[in-house]
Amino acid sequence: MTLADGCEYDKTNTHPTNCDTDFTGIPDIPGWKFNSVPVSPSIVSIEHIHFFAEGKGLIFTNSEIWLTENEGESWTKVQSGSIIRINDISFIDPLHGFLAARKDNKVCILKTENGGHTWFTIFYQPEDEIFHFSFADTLMGIARLTHNENGTSFDRKFNAKTTDGGLTWQEIPELSVSTRSTATIKFFPDGFGYIPGLNDEFHITNDFGESWTTLHTIPNFALNQFLDNHTFFVSDFNAMYKIDGGNTWIKISDHRPQWFHFFSPTDGVSVQSVAIDIDFDVVIECNAFLSTSDGGLTWNEGPSSVDFYMSDINFVNDHLGYGMTAVNDFRIAKIFR
Repeated sequence: MTLADGCEYDKTNTHPTNCDTDFTGIPDIPGWKFNSVPVSPSIVSIEHIHFFAEGKGLIFTNSEIWLTENEGESWTKVQSGSIIRINDISFIDPLHGFLAARKDNKVCILKTENGGHTWFTIFYQPEDEIFHFSFADTLMGIARLTHNENGTSFDRKFNAKTTDGGLTWQEIPELSVSTRSTATIKFFPDGFGYIPGLNDEFHITNDFGESWTTLHTIPNFALNQFLDNHTFFVSDFNAMYKIDGGNTWIKISDHRPQWFHFFSPTDGVSVQSVAIDIDFDVVIECNAFLSTSDGGLTWNEGPSSVDFYMSDINFVNDHLGYGMTAVNDFRIAKIFR
């Protein structure tokens, strides 16, 4: 079976014959390189990773947190529990970070002040669980929470902010609440921040959450990244869009992005599905890394690979990032230029 754009899938041998890499390979990305980050054999059942500085990162299993400070050459167990589930991560700098989590079946925030070596637990309103959050500094943060009423199945989602480092949260009742798990929240040190709302809404603040305005984007957005208060990128399941000042959204890609990251209004990278087909109810995707230097008006496309995915992508600066891939063969990848 041959897909569009020259990506061919060999159903008999279950590997691509016209894509430049196999299932366990990492496709090239124009202008970037990849290295694999070593993982200790003691670490099993990895669920998430997060690198927060060059060479410094965390691995999360369902019961442990591991830390490396030398890009995987060694790993140290820094937290354990009967169950640890991470909902979101927010690092302010290489020393200070927060985890929205469940630990030992209790809703909590885990906080570090020494780069992940030690964590202490903040228990807050036990009926309220944070699923997305972001801190501007060690005290001020914004979040989307779910309230479980008296242990019943009734869930009410709401937006909130904290001014005491996550000890208490105050609801922001005037803001609509997104139900999209992929829509992210961000709070910047200069007071700018955004919270996704219902339908096509994003709520914007420029004064650390004292006041909010609502921006209307594209319907049914799935992914988002705002660089500042006038440069925004969003996508749905079919295309990617950009606004640079004003109120007009410009389509910058006709492919479905799995993720994207912009370092500036012009400089960005993405993994996108450049071709897709269905064979006997099996979805087959041909995915490629792409880079842009003009804000997505044109893209430089690398070779495509069948069913290649990456998750937990996090760039620590404009030339270095880390991600996790699991296509028959788990690995942590360092992405650099």
